[in-house]
Amino acid sequence: MFFREKHFFLTLNDLPMKKMKRLLARCLMLTILMLNIAHVSPVFAEEGKVVINEVAWDGSLDSSVDEWIELYNPSPVAVDLAGWVILDDVTTEYIITEGVIAPYGYFVIADNVNVFSNRTPDTIIPISLANAGDSLELRDDNDVSIDMVDTSSKWFAGGGTGKASMERINPLGDGSDGDNWNAATTSNGAKGRSGSSILGTPGTINSQYDGFGVRVSFEYSNVAPNGETITIPVVVADAVDLYAFAIDVIYDESVLEFSAVREGDFLTAGSDSTSFYGVLENGNPGTLVVGNARLVNPPNGTDGAGTLFEMDFLVKEGVSRTTGIAFSSNSSVSNSIGDMPANFLALEVNVGAGTAPQFSDVEAKEGADRFSVELTWEGNADNYFVYKKSALGSFDLLGQPEGKSYVDNQNIIPGVEYSYRVVAVLNGVTVQEEVTGSETRGLQGDADRNDRVDGKDLESLARAYGSELGNERYNPLIDFNFDGVIDGGDLVSLGANFGRTF
Repeated sequence: MFFREKHFFLTLNDLPMKKMKRLLARCLMLTILMLNIAHVSPVFAEEGKVVINEVAWDGSLDSSVDEWIELYNPSPVAVDLAGWVILDDVTTEYIITEGVIAPYGYFVIADNVNVFSNRTPDTIIPISLANAGDSLELRDDNDVSIDMVDTSSKWFAGGGTGKASMERINPLGDGSDGDNWNAATTSNGAKGRSGSSILGTPGTINSQYDGFGVRVSFEYSNVAPNGETITIPVVVADAVDLYAFAIDVIYDESVLEFSAVREGDFLTAGSDSTSFYGVLENGNPGTLVVGNARLVNPPNGTDGAGTLFEMDFLVKEGVSRTTGIAFSSNSSVSNSIGDMPANFLALEVNVGAGTAPQFSDVEAKEGADRFSVELTWEGNADNYFVYKKSALGSFDLLGQPEGKSYVDNQNIIPGVEYSYRVVAVLNGVTVQEEVTGSETRGLQGDADRNDRVDGKDLESLARAYGSELGNERYNPLIDFNFDGVIDGGDLVSLGANFGRTF
């Protein structure tokens, strides 16, 4: 009995310091998860689950010895990496002597100080990766294996003429599964020792990322001709209770000249006021620092998709090349409780010195067949792309027509006004126009399209009731008000036409 009582009243003072810190961290993490449950249910990695996230095993175009390895922390708890080690083929050790990786943050290990000419790695460790492949194992300061990337027979991706890095697709997926890796497809603006563009994303989200979290991206397909001002919106999707953001945008000042930044309308939804700032870091070109927060008490955020802010850039004269715009590793988004996981997606743009395509008379009208909208335009472009605004607010690619028209017959609902964006491309230069169109030849509520709204349509709605876009039960033909959710609003639309025929 005495020993039971002593064990029951064990205090934190009786624990070793390292165990006490871990206990407190786990308690903090549990508290955060419990507080978030009312608003958001993200998938968290366990504390200390740092992963090997990107490997530039073939160096850069400037030097094949300029190799680097990126770690990622997919958990909401900062991790002290002092004493951690990467084992290369079991025998070679790359020891991290100091450094902390932030929640949802990145940690870049470079072979030497010259690997990047325009950014500073988190630590320098001489590394030497075999072109034939390596087995990489990440172990913590207690010699516990945390992550394994077994490419001893062959690297899963990367290298080649572009010296692309090998990027992990899902940080919570198996690191030794070749299907969970791919070659980088874009640059985040990082440059090699002699100024060449690095085909990879050191310190920012991978170009091939497909994991959990809010998605933040640039909504722009290309840039205008030299000497013109372009607007690049920064948009968010899949947001739940988004309350504030702190975003750094990195751009190439030799190609783009920043001129203005404006607040978007996403955070202002349902709020009387917000606090928005956007300035160049230290007044110097290259990094735009933007922040915004809802001024509501108690704190509450907003859901869905929309525009966080817009940026204006002047495209400089005499430049014709591909450049990257990216979010720095300092970027974050927060809900009403604290930081939340986010996917910051980089943008690759083509700067063209040619003449802009002629593009005009964009129209959207009812198609020749029922339940369709036809888009037509005039122009002299090499290529055209047609996008449609989804129920979640993002513009998704419908197709690339060969001529100057396109018929949208994908789940068209009568009475819904659809928004389209047509993009014309000529010699790497783009222009775009937006237009709206609708279909009137039918009835809202007619889910089976038999020109009659009746009990069978009600049954179909009931079977999909409560589903959202992306769910298996969701049926776009029953989302009568086109808001991405089948709910009471769709019942109202059906009820308004119940018993009617067309």
